[in-house]
Amino acid sequence: MGTEGLQEKEAHVALFLDVDNIWIACRESDIPFRASAIRELGRREGTVMVAKAYGDWSEGYLSPAKRELYKEVFELVQLPSDSNGKNTADIQLALDALEIALLPTAPNVIVLASGDRDFVPLANKLRRYKVRVIGVAVEGSVSPMFKEACDAYFDYQESLGESLPTDSSPVTLAEETVGANSPTLRPETKPHPDAIGSQQELNEQLANLIVQSQVARERESLRQLLVKSLASVVRLNQPPVGTAVNLMMTRLDNSFSLAKGGYHQFRDLVEDCQAEGLITVIHPIGPGDLRLSLTEIGRSILGYLPEPELTSPEDYAKAYNDVLVKSKVSLIPWPWRQILVRDLYDYVQAEAEFGVSLRDMTTWIAEQASRQHGLSYDFGAYRKLTFALNLAVCFKDKYGFEGQHDEDMPLSFGVEPEEAIDRIDARYVNKVRMDDPTLPIQPEGVAMWLYGGLDEESLAKANRTLGRATRPRSG
Repeated sequence: MGTEGLQEKEAHVALFLDVDNIWIACRESDIPFRASAIRELGRREGTVMVAKAYGDWSEGYLSPAKRELYKEVFELVQLPSDSNGKNTADIQLALDALEIALLPTAPNVIVLASGDRDFVPLANKLRRYKVRVIGVAVEGSVSPMFKEACDAYFDYQESLGESLPTDSSPVTLAEETVGANSPTLRPETKPHPDAIGSQQELNEQLANLIVQSQVARERESLRQLLVKSLASVVRLNQPPVGTAVNLMMTRLDNSFSLAKGGYHQFRDLVEDCQAEGLITVIHPIGPGDLRLSLTEIGRSILGYLPEPELTSPEDYAKAYNDVLVKSKVSLIPWPWRQILVRDLYDYVQAEAEFGVSLRDMTTWIAEQASRQHGLSYDFGAYRKLTFALNLAVCFKDKYGFEGQHDEDMPLSFGVEPEEAIDRIDARYVNKVRMDDPTLPIQPEGVAMWLYGGLDEESLAKANRTLGRATRPRSG
């Protein structure tokens, strides 16, 4: 058959981007996030009619991704995270992709930007509906099963340099010359299953896919909760037995449900974690409780957790700081934290007539730190300092309202610099308490962590900060 037989009307393309998967993988691999690269993959296939990106856009760490996606005209689908930091992006993405595939004007091509193996059933289902499925992900964070499920797969790193698809769908010279507005000349490289069945069958398949995705998500969440609970039990010098771990799970998240993960009893979850290589289990000889221990794989998913035993103030200080690092919060060391807050106070008060936005405060304090003090912290550290002041209610707007404000609103200080410093330090302590409630808060550890020493003055500051952190702010 000549190319005339392959030339059809221009393909319509839909892009679906799992932002957390691609964005986090880019950061871990130290490569740039470029929404334009993903859109360009779609343009090679035809006309992009739909471009959606799924995530919890209230998370600050996604702000750069949000700007990039706005620039490439992606629709941002907001999916709030729960108390465990999980959202339903995978489920919503799958629902939207299946829904659009069943429309009379369904796209010919769907691009799934994610390496998550949870999308394997979705890719298989879309191909059954005669939709060409293209996967794109960051190498090293992609499931081999997902690659195999797609008609074609692109390595995201290579796509930044306009590479061609790999693995599933070889590209001919004719295909290489296809432009954004040219007909698609791709031969079908994989046989598609039978055509669509009845609408009732489709509804049943969709319902099964949703249930499978929900159960898989619940299982992953329960595994992580068990691993974190086991580490907490060990840290508190309690026997690492099943009963203690089960109780700790309830303490950390009293809403967890074994049934939602398809487990009949706690022992089923333990055996699943052992099969996943997260823990080892010692069964008692005769009556008794299971004894659990973390494997290296289990420890690797607990980035902020310290070694089992904390014995010195230095150990505690590192543990507290690791909690902040896990949450992408940068702590500028004392006394520079104090100096920079005072510098910022003087600058903002000098501009009080017109006010200064949080964005401009961050830029100014970064320049001041470098020019005046010779500091070279990452720009994000100065941004976190400014936003910590905002979250600690240290600013007021032109109407005198003290609260948490938008990034571009003109503001002035509502408290003295010493009070502002005390407030953000108390907020750092509460952040640790909130993110890891099992980690003991020790005055000596706080003194080392926040104030850099164990002298009398540092200990006094630590005790004052702990006093503020254990009661609501007044006035």
